[in-house]
Amino acid sequence: MNESNIQFDELQQKVRSRWLFWVIKFTWVLTVISSLILAAAAFLAEEEISYELVALSVLGLILVSGYLYGLYRCAYVKPGIKLLLFILIAGGISIAMNFINLFAVPIGGAVDAVLRGLDFVYEGWIFYLNYLLRKVNKSVQNQIVKEIK
Repeated sequence: MNESNIQFDELQQKVRSRWLFWVIKFTWVLTVISSLILAAAAFLAEEEISYELVALSVLGLILVSGYLYGLYRCAYVKPGIKLLLFILIAGGISIAMNFINLFAVPIGGAVDAVLRGLDFVYEGWIFYLNYLLRKVNKSVQNQIVKEIK
């Protein structure tokens, strides 16, 4: 049995669909929006630094797109767990650091507080979805090993 003919039950398919939407598609859309805002701000600034900001936003978009494509291939198309485990470890560290920063770094107003809170919630949601997908992929890998034996 190879990756192309793996059968997922309804719950596993629901987890995979949710992961695909939130982790890959939604994150990519947020990156595109952020890049467009940064590029627009650069053009409105009317300074020499504006072209550097545009280049930075394009580079960021390219890097995030490459990362998301690699993640999609390694965790969704092929039900892998190694990259997801690395992302869970790094994500856990990132969430812990953001939690500490919520209290350590002074908040610069209501908008800053809301954005920090939304970022913290979004990171937690992505962490949870990565955890669920790793669990699904691990069970699929175990199923493949059983069928081989």
